[in-house]
Amino acid sequence: MGELARCDQGGALAGAETPPPAAVDDAVSRSYIAIVGLRSRQEVGMPSESDNIQGLDAVREALVSAFLRRDYTALATLFAANATLMPPGTRIIKNCDTIRDFWASVGEHGNEIALEPLEITPLGGDAVREIGRMRMTIGDQSPQIVLNKYLLLWQRADDSWLMESLIWNRIRPVQGRNRLLQNREQGQTGRPQIPQLYSG
Repeated sequence: MGELARCDQGGALAGAETPPPAAVDDAVSRSYIAIVGLRSRQEVGMPSESDNIQGLDAVREALVSAFLRRDYTALATLFAANATLMPPGTRIIKNCDTIRDFWASVGEHGNEIALEPLEITPLGGDAVREIGRMRMTIGDQSPQIVLNKYLLLWQRADDSWLMESLIWNRIRPVQGRNRLLQNREQGQTGRPQIPQLYSG
């Protein structure tokens, strides 16, 4: 297997600057926590920090940060140069420029995005399989949170991790933020029921 390159190497995405994954400010960290439901890792069934593969959390947070900033070039650099995206209801997305353009098109209607890992499985020393939920907030006037399930393949490049393959599809749309706030004001939890991903 040849050496794995990220999307800012080999001439792809020329001029792109890759922000250090750990350089996520407090506001973005709070947004990340809010997107995944204002609950702890234990409450939503996420792997603990100690169970996680070192470095994956930082890349997820960098993805959230880049999407919030509408910096799609920086977002694309979190993917390997040979990465593949398989979004619901559309064609397979490959190559760095197409990946960047795809996320830019998502940003035309989407406000926020977050990956909520539920299962992380090492596949040897340089690859990891991750299964979880993806949340997207769509719309401005009456935002809706759309819940998806995803399968993500990570590959190690030198001392960092890159997203190599990402496939997701929708579970169901859930309540919008305005409805959640209204329910909370009325003394209700306002917390949408999150469907189980596994049968049985």
